[in-house]
Amino acid sequence: MLGLTNGLEYLSYIDEVTGPYLLIECTNPTQGNTSSVIQFTALTSATRSAGDTLTTSFDYYITDPGGWNGSDAVSLRIGQGNTGSFVSGTAFVSPGLTQQTAATFTKESTCSGDDWINNLVIAFTVTNDQPSYETKFFCKNLQVIHKNSGGATLETITYDFSASGDISMVTGNGAFSPSNAEYSKGNVLPQ
Repeated sequence: MLGLTNGLEYLSYIDEVTGPYLLIECTNPTQGNTSSVIQFTALTSATRSAGDTLTTSFDYYITDPGGWNGSDAVSLRIGQGNTGSFVSGTAFVSPGLTQQTAATFTKESTCSGDDWINNLVIAFTVTNDQPSYETKFFCKNLQVIHKNSGGATLETITYDFSASGDISMVTGNGAFSPSNAEYSKGNVLPQ
């Protein structure tokens, strides 16, 4: 008769901890502070026109051992464009993101010109607020509401950054370029 301890091994199962955050981390130790952009391609399938608005919201956490050049809020610009011409066709603003605190961001941007570039960009271009080696940008619940100039909702785009989500649409430049940074999904915030 087989006893409970005869030849049986007790296996311990460790649950892998996953979360809903996209993490973009600059991993190049030679990367100094530089103007950098995170770009989400193929933003909308709706017709794009002058006067459209994009209301972008997301939860975030940013950190950098160098403190993004201090402990003050980090300026960013957000709207439509691409990594090469990230201000084209969008009324950008420079609100600040709090460092090392989980927080929420919401901002509306207005598009100028017809058939504007179909990408969402988050641009860190303000002097002293540019990422460098070991800068980390965590993001979840990213949603963009695209409305026409009359205020009618054309499309609501929601991104899934959980372990089963898709991050193939994410790219960047500067400290957040694929050659300088790692992109991963299903992350939790640092303890």
